Amino acid sequence: MAEGKLSFKDKRWSLTGMTALVTGGTKGIGHAIVEELAEFGAVVHICSRNQADIDKCLKEWESKGFSVTGSVCDVKLRDQRENLMETVASIFHGKLNILINNAATNIIKKTTDYSAEDISTVMGTNFESTYHLSQLAYPLLKASGYGNIVNISSIAAANVLPLIAVYAASKGAMNQVTKNLAFEWAKDNIRVNAVAPGFVMTPLLESYMDKVDLRVALLEDLKVPCVAEHLNPSCSFTSLNSSLSLSISTTSNKSNALRALPNEPGGEGGEKVVRDMVSQTPLGRIGEPKEISVLVAFLCLPVASYITGQIIYADGGFTV
Repeated sequence: MAEGKLSFKDKRWSLTGMTALVTGGTKGIGHAIVEELAEFGAVVHICSRNQADIDKCLKEWESKGFSVTGSVCDVKLRDQRENLMETVASIFHGKLNILINNAATNIIKKTTDYSAEDISTVMGTNFESTYHLSQLAYPLLKASGYGNIVNISSIAAANVLPLIAVYAASKGAMNQVTKNLAFEWAKDNIRVNAVAPGFVMTPLLESYMDKVDLRVALLEDLKVPCVAEHLNPSCSFTSLNSSLSLSISTTSNKSNALRALPNEPGGEGGEKVVRDMVSQTPLGRIGEPKEISVLVAFLCLPVASYITGQIIYADGGFTV
């Protein structure tokens, strides 16, 4: 339906005619966000470090009738961020309605083992890119007359999870800058919010599960009790039975730290970590990227025009 024919009610629930940039848009939550925005009518540009991934996704989206373009960018590199925004400014004629800072990385280590390069990689990808891309996007967002930034944060910013101290710090910094930008740019009709997902089925979470599985000794060092006695190093998070029956823990002293469960029949390696994650999530399951993307899209809609400066948790109740 053409924008001019939309009713007032429909316009409040439409992104028709709006433009968006989604970083890390070829996988996981980013991929789901692109589809959600496009389904609401937005024209989207994505970036990824891998041209092959971009080409594959663009072909998929073209078949669905979505208006999406893409370019290569490693967001941890300043010059590539600048090139990306120049591309976006050219494609969208100097205006941008929506910026989704989604690209992220993680390095799984004990705090004492992080190198300066590790810290630079994680902070550069997760926080510095968010800050710098927001700076670069500011004139485009302002020029659009209706600007939105949604930063993809994490429950790790407010909860202790093992072996990801730098990742957690990067997301904590993201949360704070979200509030500062919301305050500073409100006068320019730019809203800034963050969505903090819990445990969602993405490649980043799968990587974390696999690596935690292989680092049980480190969990012992961190005083996490009852690690697996019979670790299966070949156990992959991706091979877990998705229909596994998992119950919710009713213990009154629930820890906000991810813990490995005691050894149980049929529950080894990565499966133990998943069981513990789910036991601390009231909804009793791991989320799907689509369950995050719908919230992100909602925050960009005109109907959400009074929401800014918020960190919204989408975690199945984990942070309750």
